[in-house]
This record gives sequence, C-alpha cells and structure tokens, in this order.
Amino acid sequence: STVFDDAGKPCTVTGKSEVHIDPLGTYRVTFDDGSQIVAGGGHEWQTWTDKERRQLMSRSPEWRARRRPMRASRGTGARPWLSARNTILAASYEPQAVSGAIRTTAMIADTLQVRDGSRTNHAIRLGGPWEMHTQPLPRDPYVLGVWLGDGHTAGARITSADPEIMAEVDAAGFPSTPQGSYLWRCDGLRDGLKAAGVWKTGKRVPDVYLRASQPQRLALLQGLMDTDGCCDRDRSSVFTNTNEGLARSAYTLAASLGLKPHWKEDRATLYGKDCGPNYEVRWTHTLPVFRLPRKRDRLPTTLRTTQGYRYIVGCERIPDVPVQCIEVDSPSHQYLCGTAGIPTHNSTSIRRILYEFAKQIPGFHA
Repeated sequence: STVFDDAGKPCTVTGKSEVHIDPLGTYRVTFDDGSQIVAGGGHEWQTWTDKERRQLMSRSPEWRARRRPMRASRGTGARPWLSARNTILAASYEPQAVSGAIRTTAMIADTLQVRDGSRTNHAIRLGGPWEMHTQPLPRDPYVLGVWLGDGHTAGARITSADPEIMAEVDAAGFPSTPQGSYLWRCDGLRDGLKAAGVWKTGKRVPDVYLRASQPQRLALLQGLMDTDGCCDRDRSSVFTNTNEGLARSAYTLAASLGLKPHWKEDRATLYGKDCGPNYEVRWTHTLPVFRLPRKRDRLPTTLRTTQGYRYIVGCERIPDVPVQCIEVDSPSHQYLCGTAGIPTHNSTSIRRILYEFAKQIPGFHA
C-alpha cells in the first residue's frame, strides 16, 4: 500500500499491526481547524510544544532584528569583543536547532495546555502538497471549476460579470459569445462536460480531478474560487456554496495543496428568508488560488508563523475502539492521516505492541 509522507511524497507501508485495543486507551484528537483524528493512547506524533515554538521564534532573523533595537549593546564597556563573538556564533541560532519531539497521544492529553490553561501546548506542522501524477483529464480543470461555480446545470452557458474569467475560458479552447446581461455561451462546452461525466448529472468534481497533479488541482480550485470564492478583509480565502459535495471537494483540494482549510456549516439566507444549508471552506495562505486579478491582488504576501501549524485544542479519552498501526518507509517515519492530511508518526508503535504481546508468552524473553 502507498500513503503520503509529511512532505506530501508517496511512501510505502512496510508493516502493520493486527487490529487491537490500545492498552493506553483511545482518544479523540481535535485540531484548531476543526479536524479530528481518533487514535490510540500509544500512537505517536511529532509535536512542537509552546516552549519549543517560542524557542523557534526567538531564533528567527526577523525576531532578532526586532529585538535588537530594544536592548542595550553588550559590545561596549569592559567586553567590547562580545558583539563580534555573537556575530560569529549567529549560525547557532538557526531555527533547525529546534526540531520538536515524538510524543504519544496519552502524553499530549496529559500536557494539553500550559500557562495555567491559557495557552495551547502542542502543535503539528502542516504537511506538504500531495504529489500525484499528471492525469489525462477529460477537459481543462479551470474551465470545469468555472462551470461548477457559475455554469448552467443543463446548458453550455456561464453567467459571469468578469471578462477576465471568460478570457481564461477562451484561452482554454472554449470560445465564448455574450448572450445578454452577464450570460455567455461557450462553444464546445457541452461536449467537454459530457466527457467529464458531469452533464445533467448534478454539479460535482469527478474523482480523477481530485487525484490529478498539483498544477491541475490548483487550476480546478482557481476556477471554483474565481466564481464562488472571495478574499475577505483579513485576507483569508473563502469558498462558499450550498452544494455540500462541491464544498467537500474544495476542502479536499485545499488540503491536498498543503493548506489548512477550516470547515463550517451554516444557513443560507436571502432577504431574511432561510434558503437551506450553506457550507464554507476557509484558509489563509499566499498560494495563488485566484486567477481573477481583483481577488488575487488581495491575497497576503507574507504569513504569520502560526499559519504553518495545526494546534491541538482537544485530546479527550473516549470509549475504546479497535485501532491499527502502520509503519512506513518515509525518511521522517511520518505519514498523512485523515481527510485534512495531518502528519502523524508511528514507526515504533508496532514494535511496542509486539513486545507487549510477546511478554504474555510464558518463558519468552524479549
């Protein structure tokens, strides 16, 4: 079997345990983006604690540059050589010197919060974008995304007030002709939708598009975001839709591109009238998930350090359920789990479980 490692690269499952009840119990781990993973108490994760994150932050050149004007120089007075020595030792402050540590789920539950419960203690770094092969897609992914967002379900037409979007559709080989107020007819679009298997079958993202290469998945997400997405005041990218399937696909695309999507369900209203469920997917990143200039130009150019982590906000004991451990051949011994693609580590759990089983055999020494 093949899974993705923490860098998003495919890796091979080299071993797995029997399905069992973890002797350390079962936990539900909840992250700040709302995603949850059920894991055994002995399951392992590479986490950065609050102390380790503060150490990591204080070793960055940006933090040290901000701090330098606020403190007196130690290169004067009786030790004028101290400033020169510190410059030579600057390499010792590299962030790589703080690497986090491997901790079990039970350990995380016992140390979930610090600073008298006011601060989340454990965080896990985001995984990389999932590496998959380029697929021979039935039709251009950006055009499919635009049609899913603003296309007519039973027609080769798109409603759009943005000529830039239609210029992208034209460039992809579907010449558009204006048909009235914001309505465009696209030549060849009907055949394209039939080839993709979405003509008159309901708006959805075919599985082959979700398993395509990174550029292909990004193009599809750009089509969805140019039509049904926005970049709000805090520069977060937001996809909103009343079609749960499309929203789930947008979530999967965002997670597969190494982003940290948040899922939210609400009610859609129009002039105070309840129009049914509404689904929102939100993330903050510099990745150009828009092609439309007025949206793309609102994206942030830099990110806070916190955007590179998922913070563990809950780790509660739940009734025991069967679990299974796997071992992978990735360099970090980590792999991605759950629909959000959360890095997790389990390379030694199998050995520990086998050791516990072996101890139950009379006369067996391990």
